[in-house]
Amino acid sequence: MKISRIMNLVIVIVLIALSALYFITQRSLTHNKEVIRHQVILSDASSVMKDARYHVVQVQQFLTDMGATRSDEALPEVDESLKGAMKNLQELAKIMPSYRSRVNELEKQLQQVYKVGREMASAYINNGTDAGNALMKGTGGLDQESARLAESLEKISNELSDQLDNSAASSIQTLEDSEFLSLISSLISGLVIVGVIVVLRRRVLPDLNSLESSLHNISVGARDLTVRLDDKGKDELASVAHSFNVFIKGIHSLVVTQQGQSAQ
Repeated sequence: MKISRIMNLVIVIVLIALSALYFITQRSLTHNKEVIRHQVILSDASSVMKDARYHVVQVQQFLTDMGATRSDEALPEVDESLKGAMKNLQELAKIMPSYRSRVNELEKQLQQVYKVGREMASAYINNGTDAGNALMKGTGGLDQESARLAESLEKISNELSDQLDNSAASSIQTLEDSEFLSLISSLISGLVIVGVIVVLRRRVLPDLNSLESSLHNISVGARDLTVRLDDKGKDELASVAHSFNVFIKGIHSLVVTQQGQSAQ
């Protein structure tokens, strides 16, 4: 195989390796962008859920205070906390459209807690402790509805937290895989280049040394014009060796002719 073809083959292999490295890097970057974008969404959703749970607890607390104090002075705080909780749930549905139906269910549960809590507070204020306790601790009372709502909120919050953890783990794994593939691609490129250099060195240097030695002998006046280089093959060195042999053969023939004429 000609040296030029070997070099062209090396260039092609290195370009393929570099292209593969570029593709791997781009794929990793694209995937990580998507993962990071998803992580931001999950983080925002988790933050909104935290605020929603806070406002829900405030609703329950102010409703309980109304019953304990036998006064509706805390009603504005109840309404304000309910408004905040509903706003947070709407934000969650906007951030995570796939949770829309579950958010609707949470809103219904929250409205039920508010309704039962208002009835309980009114019972405490107007009908006394026993009536209020019945609506707090009885079936369908404030405690039961609040526990049901808290369980639903915690379930969604845990799901978001798990998804965030899994997304982070996926991002790390992708980075590690890309790093490994990039290393393999770089090693392959390096090995190909080194291998070609070794092959070329073994093929080129001996013939070049022979050519240099022969030319040196001629330049210092050596008389051995019968030396010939190995011109077998179809590469550039074989072509140079063949041309050299033709050149030396011509000089040798000229010298022999001159010697013959001198002898006569």
